[in-house]
Amino acid sequence: MHAALTGTARGALAAVVAVGLIAFATARAWGDTPASSPPAASAPAPIASPSASPTPASNYLGRVVARAGPREGYNVPIAALERLGARTIGDVLRFVPGVLVRQTGTAGALQTVSLRGDSAAQTLILLDGRPVNEADTGVTDFTSMPLDGVATITVLEGGLSSRYGSGAIGGVVEITTKHASHGHDDSAYAQIGYQGEFAAGAGVSAAGADGGLRVDAFTRYAQNTFDYPGFEGLAGGIRTNSDLHATDVTLCACFAFATGADRTWHAELHVDDNTSEVGVPGSIEFGPEFVSEFARQQRDVQRNSLNLSYGTSTALTSAIFYVDGRRLHFYDSTPSFPYDTLTTATQRGFSIAQTIQAGVANVVLAKYESNGAVALFQGTIDTPEQVVARTSTTELYLGDQYQSRGGTHADAAVQFAHTQGTASTTLPSFALSQQVGGTSGTFGTAVRASYARAFRAPDLDELYFPGFGNPHLQPEYATTFDAGVQTRSDAVDASATFFGSDTNNLIVDEPIDTMGDFLPFNVGRARVRGFDLLVNDVGISRLGWQLAYTAYPTAKDLSTEPDLNGVVTTGNRLLYRPTTTTGIEVLWRTGYSPQPRTATGEEGVDVLVIGRQYGDEENTHLLPPYATVGLHVRRDVAPHLSLLVRVDNLTGQRVPQVYGYPVLGTTFSVRLTAK
Repeated sequence: MHAALTGTARGALAAVVAVGLIAFATARAWGDTPASSPPAASAPAPIASPSASPTPASNYLGRVVARAGPREGYNVPIAALERLGARTIGDVLRFVPGVLVRQTGTAGALQTVSLRGDSAAQTLILLDGRPVNEADTGVTDFTSMPLDGVATITVLEGGLSSRYGSGAIGGVVEITTKHASHGHDDSAYAQIGYQGEFAAGAGVSAAGADGGLRVDAFTRYAQNTFDYPGFEGLAGGIRTNSDLHATDVTLCACFAFATGADRTWHAELHVDDNTSEVGVPGSIEFGPEFVSEFARQQRDVQRNSLNLSYGTSTALTSAIFYVDGRRLHFYDSTPSFPYDTLTTATQRGFSIAQTIQAGVANVVLAKYESNGAVALFQGTIDTPEQVVARTSTTELYLGDQYQSRGGTHADAAVQFAHTQGTASTTLPSFALSQQVGGTSGTFGTAVRASYARAFRAPDLDELYFPGFGNPHLQPEYATTFDAGVQTRSDAVDASATFFGSDTNNLIVDEPIDTMGDFLPFNVGRARVRGFDLLVNDVGISRLGWQLAYTAYPTAKDLSTEPDLNGVVTTGNRLLYRPTTTTGIEVLWRTGYSPQPRTATGEEGVDVLVIGRQYGDEENTHLLPPYATVGLHVRRDVAPHLSLLVRVDNLTGQRVPQVYGYPVLGTTFSVRLTAK
């Protein structure tokens, strides 16, 4: 089967790419759901009770759309989780402009998301309104995030620390989970695929007049034993010990009570438990003696939050209380240097926010947030060692949003932030958009620009990990800016943005001896300049398409001090920053009905192109550009039953996303869904 699919890829590649390019070049009105329009020429609506997670879009008609407003942002359709063969949320975010997804190996391996050429630690991830970046690593591993229980995904790009705090240099990914109020959204599915993959999931709701309960559960297995070619002098071979077993359970108990004509209470309890066990063979970069057939990683991530709010027609008071726990056991008793390490981390925090409609065109926001984390690092090579590390942060946010009847939308904010062990900092931001064409909120053109200061506090690994931490680190600080335009006609919806960031106190792991040991240091500066583009159809018909493109002409390391090897990296390209990323999707719907907008089937092709990048700071390991092609076919086989067949990486590209970690070639999956 694998050989047949690879052979088919060679014959179909030219046609596939041609279809994508023709779709982009013609730029005609091939349909789908309407995109968000530029700022409407009307005053903002009065503040009501907080909205629950928006009802998910039609299962097979959604696509990435640009958000209207002063800041660049995108709404990601939940339908894409299925048709793009997504195993994680990160798999879908690859098709959003300005987003880069990195995965260290096959399914179950670490997967991170970064925005606008900044690092994954400089990208903040929010789940149901609160941060979920791990306290010890500073990043969010998307293999531990819920998938089946997701209701909405929103990407906001640019410096947003003035509103969200540490880590929001490149931007923010906001994820909300499903509520029982989503109504008849019960479903179950089973999926089989390449390398012994099996996945199954189910979601059920029970709702009453004032609230309800929503539960989503998911499990996945994969063997992941595969052959891989040699690369850059590294010998090829057979990849074993890459298996995966993962489960995820998401629960939301949600209640709403009306106490008057315009007074409403909301209470939401969110619980998520994600567990996994994976084989960890390691990188092949240092030779076969460092690749293990027995290394294992066991992980359990628990996320819990209580969201409370009280809203009227002119004000909204809300509070979020959260407690997260993470246990990571990493061990191997067989190599030359046996190890058995355990990391446990607990994060606690709360935020209280007040939103007031101060006038017809003004909304004033104030928020106080405090969070703390404690991590236990236990066990190093040979000698068990135990270190307890702590950190805490407090933040005060003040903001004003203005929207006039003339199409002017402005956003100004400032945050006062203090992280334990560092000086307090003040972070301002300004954003402005102006409608310059069009006579209504449906069609027209808006221009926008923003400026912001942002920061990232060092994580606990960087500060205190036994033998490899540097407690003298200071936060990274960045200046970010962008300017863009969004336009919508009766044919296309398009958004284009030029952006940049300049970072000081950049934290980089540098060698400290000839044994390969590293320590993190604040070494200097980094500069990123880029532009992105999203173009897609507006009309309503059987054929739909979209193109997302991002270029990073500048992604420079401006550090001036030489490392232990005497290498000065000034002017080098930043680690894992590709020159360009391109995503193209073309859909053809069968059994299509415009009213209501439904389809009994769908065929589609998606193309993802990643430009060249470097796998090390010294720019000695070049990862060449590559393109992957995916195909899917979906059919309704009964009134409440659908079948999806998906083939990924038709081109058979074996270029690793991370140097030293082989990747799969062509794969396939078959999914049966009942709704």
